[in-house]
Amino acid sequence: MAITIHWASGIIQVPRTDMLLVQSTPFEVRELDINDFRLELKELEAAASGMAFLRTHRHNTSVEIGGVILARVVHRSGIKNQ
Repeated sequence: MAITIHWASGIIQVPRTDMLLVQSTPFEVRELDINDFRLELKELEAAASGMAFLRTHRHNTSVEIGGVILARVVHRSGIKNQ
């Protein structure tokens, strides 16, 4: 993946080419592996350029309730200087 983070604005950019094309008509639908995305964000946070900032996201893993597996959730948290 070639995810980039603009640390000052907190914008996370994922190139379209990193996502699997699922459908092209009548509109484009792409798929992104959420766990791979989360792990890449953690690597960017651990890099020298990301260490001065708080975490980029919060992660709730998949959960099984009554035999039903609920989806993994990744949501944005504020990127601010520590």
